[in-house]
Amino acid sequence: MADLTLKNARWLAPDGRFQDGTLVIREGVLRLSEPPHERAPVLDAAGMRVVPGAIDSHTHLREPGQEQKEGIERGTRAALAGGVTTVLDMPNNAPPIDSEERLAAKRKLFAQRSRVNYGLHVQAPYQGAGRGYASAKIYLARSSALPALGPGSLQEVFRAHRCVTVHAEDESGFLPASGFPGQPRSHHLQRPRAAVTSALAAVENALGSIPFKERPRLVLCHVSTAEELAWLEHVKSMGWDVWGETCPHYWRLTEDDYVRVGPQLKVNPPLRTQADVDALLSALAVGPIDFISTDHAPHLPQEKADEASAPSGIPGLEWYLPLVLELVESGRIGWSRFLELTSRNAARCFGLAGRGLIKEGMRADLALVSRRPGAPKPALITGAGYDPYPDAAFSWCVERTIVNGRIEGQAGEEVVT
Repeated sequence: MADLTLKNARWLAPDGRFQDGTLVIREGVLRLSEPPHERAPVLDAAGMRVVPGAIDSHTHLREPGQEQKEGIERGTRAALAGGVTTVLDMPNNAPPIDSEERLAAKRKLFAQRSRVNYGLHVQAPYQGAGRGYASAKIYLARSSALPALGPGSLQEVFRAHRCVTVHAEDESGFLPASGFPGQPRSHHLQRPRAAVTSALAAVENALGSIPFKERPRLVLCHVSTAEELAWLEHVKSMGWDVWGETCPHYWRLTEDDYVRVGPQLKVNPPLRTQADVDALLSALAVGPIDFISTDHAPHLPQEKADEASAPSGIPGLEWYLPLVLELVESGRIGWSRFLELTSRNAARCFGLAGRGLIKEGMRADLALVSRRPGAPKPALITGAGYDPYPDAAFSWCVERTIVNGRIEGQAGEEVVT
């Protein structure tokens, strides 16, 4: 833990308004009502805004098993560059995190190497106790070497866990590449939106068959279509404990960009149409999207170079806050909504006590950002080796990231118990 004083600070308060003054951090905790410690280091925050560090609840740092693609240390350095102070890492490692032993081994690696706070998801079906992880992840379509979980197993998983995250694409609805002759970039056509609606129907049927009080919290991951937004509105209107997550690439890029650029933008679920982008932008402003993650999923440049065999996944951590701040800059969202989308709601959803807000007694996880039209682009850190947003012009940049009161992080804490 660390002591630190931020003088000339202007911070985003829980009510969505900015307050000016001095931020005091003692032993990694915000002490807004206390005077600065005379021996604490001082950081001058003049000209910057202090916001809660982003909570990215959906990353793939590839360790253990595929650390040559990224790894915990490099991935969490990328997180710091993007103003992210907490990551929740997905379980499709090699081998997958589907047992207490594998979860314990991965937890040990993060404790040794993570420079930001962290929590871990497990792979359903999971053989272990029901605590100590963020969620049980369901893939209804194959992910890496993982087979898809059949719809018939959904109810069993829902009954076994407090929180479930779901990749909602029904693999049985996918189409072969051979069905699109002359279209080498047909990934978005091979995984039609009908596969999404089929998966959502299976999820709704399984979840609805369980008594209301016995259901888990459910997170619909990486929402990319208008149909998913309509489904979220539908289940939320019935009072179901369902949360929606989306990622910057789904409101910044379209399937036309994938066809133009190539396999660097091949991702699951695929990029969709401009109409879906427009629907997502509206949902970011008023709901039903609850929070933003990156689905940071790097692959080596040589893997992505081959059109036919390129794996799905793109990087995102370095660009997290700069991209979301562009929504503020354009007037699409206000600061209260920024707070909900980047930290507050993810902390609530996954039970991250003491995180997600700047107020007395909360952990000092902060990002210092500044508005600089024509701001320099984030430094490229990820092992993926490319910028998925080369045409983006940024108005904001991340100047400093503070984790548990330490500038640029040092050793993160596990945040899920």
